[in-house]
Amino acid sequence: MKQYSHLRFASITLSLCLLCACGNEPTPAPEPKPGTDPGTDPTEEPAVPELTQRLNRFIVESMQDFYLWNKEMPTNIDITKEADPQALFTRLRYEQDKWSMLSEQASETTGSVTNQGQTFGYSLIFGQFSNTGTLFAVVLFTYPNSPAEKAGLKRGDILTQVNGVDITAYNYKLLFNGTPHITVQKGKLQGSTITTSSQKIMLKLQEMYQDPVVKDSIYTIGGRKIGYLCYTDYVTQSVTRLQEVITKFQQQQVTDVILDLRFNSGGEVTTMTKLCSMLAPQSAVQAGDVLMSKTYNDIYGAYLKQNNYDVNNYFDPSISVNLNGLPLYVLTEQMTASASESTILCLKAHMPVVQIGTATAGKFCGGSMLQPGIQQGGQTVIDPDLHNWILYLMMFKFTDKNGNAVSASGLTPDISANYADLTEMAYPLGDTKDPFLAKAITAITGTNPAPTNFSTKAIAPNYTLRYDLSSRSNALEGRLIDSTIIVP
Repeated sequence: MKQYSHLRFASITLSLCLLCACGNEPTPAPEPKPGTDPGTDPTEEPAVPELTQRLNRFIVESMQDFYLWNKEMPTNIDITKEADPQALFTRLRYEQDKWSMLSEQASETTGSVTNQGQTFGYSLIFGQFSNTGTLFAVVLFTYPNSPAEKAGLKRGDILTQVNGVDITAYNYKLLFNGTPHITVQKGKLQGSTITTSSQKIMLKLQEMYQDPVVKDSIYTIGGRKIGYLCYTDYVTQSVTRLQEVITKFQQQQVTDVILDLRFNSGGEVTTMTKLCSMLAPQSAVQAGDVLMSKTYNDIYGAYLKQNNYDVNNYFDPSISVNLNGLPLYVLTEQMTASASESTILCLKAHMPVVQIGTATAGKFCGGSMLQPGIQQGGQTVIDPDLHNWILYLMMFKFTDKNGNAVSASGLTPDISANYADLTEMAYPLGDTKDPFLAKAITAITGTNPAPTNFSTKAIAPNYTLRYDLSSRSNALEGRLIDSTIIVP
C-alpha cells in the first residue's frame, strides 16, 4: 500500500495530519490505472526513456488519486509513449482549471511560496494599447530595500520599454526573471497617451525575502481611530510582522480595521488561519470554532472520511493578539484571490466584513505541492533524478463554516470602488486620496477624508488593463496551499 510523505513550508504543523512526513499512516493504494501498463507492442512506436515514464507515472497517478477534477481526466493515456510531460499534464488538466501547474523549477516554485528568491522587488499591473497591441506596466508597489526601490521606482510609475524595446505579451516576463539584469524606460501620461522617456534605468536581480506586510498606518478621522494594513502574500515568515502590526492596532485602541488585499493572490492555509485568528471575535478563536471546510474528490474524500480525517480548519487559540471582531473593511480587486477570498468569505460567517472595490478573482479551490519520491531506508524521499519537478494540484474546494463558497465570478463588493484614471493609481499606499481607501474611510466615518473622483469609467478609451498577465515573479499567483506531498 502506498504511503505519501507530507511536508510543511517552514515549521508549520501539517493540516493533513493523517498524512505525516514519516509515512506512518496509510494512504489508499491507487487502483490499477487505465493506460499505464508499461507493456509495449513491437508494431507501435518505441517507448520513451524510462525516466520520462517515471515522471509521466507521477503526473498521471497523482492526478488520478488527488485531483479535484479526476473524473474529467481522459483515460486513453499510455505513459510509455508520452515524450512531453508538460503536454501530458496539459491534456489531463480540466479545461476550467486555471491554477494547477507543472514546473521543472522546483526550487524557484517553492521559493515563490516563501517569498524568498531572486527578484527585482516590485509588483506590476499591465495595460494594453488598443491601436498597437503593445503593453505598458504600472508599478503597484515596491518592496523595501529592493532593486526597484533603490532605483527610485515607486507606485504609479509607468514602464513602456524593457531592454530598449516595447513591452509585449511575448517579452513582458523579462520584467520579472530570465536574465540577471534588465533596463527599463519610464513613460509619462499626457492626456490619454503615454510617451516614453529616453532615460534607461538598470535593475539587477537580488536574492531577498519580500516582506508582504508592505504598509501599515493609523488614522484618526471623524472620531474614529482606523488601522490600515496592506498585505500581499500569505507566507509563514510574515506571521511575526502581522502580529506586530495587530499589536500596535490594539495598543493604539483602533476602532476599525482596513485590510488591503488588492494585490494579494493567496498563499498558505495556515497563515490565513493565523491572520483570521487575529481579527475574529475572541470567543470564536478561543473556542476553536470552524473557520473553513474543504471538500475533496469522491475517492480521496471517502478515504479521508473512512480514516476520520477532519476536513475543517479551525481558528488558532494560540495566537497571542486578537482584535475581537472589530469592524473590518477589506479592499479588493481582480488580483485578490484564493487565501484572500477565503479570509473574506470565512470571516463573514463570524463577524461583520465590508468588501470595498471590485469583484475578486474567483479562486474557489486550493491544493498541495506534489513532488516525485522514492523509498529509501524505509522512508519516502524526493526522487534525486526528478527533484527539479513539482506539481501544484487543485485538490479541494473550500467553504465557510455554513457551506457558502466563492463563485467562479468572485466575491462581489458591498461598496464599489475603481480607479478613474492612471493618476489615481499613483497615490502611495496608505494615502487617504487613494479612491479605495477613501471609500473605506467614508464608510466608517461618514465623511470623505480627501475629495477625489469616484467615477467607475474605464481607465481610458485607448487602452485596457490586462489582469490575466502575471503581476510578479511569483510562479503561483492565485494559490491556496495546504501542504507538500512526496509521491512515491
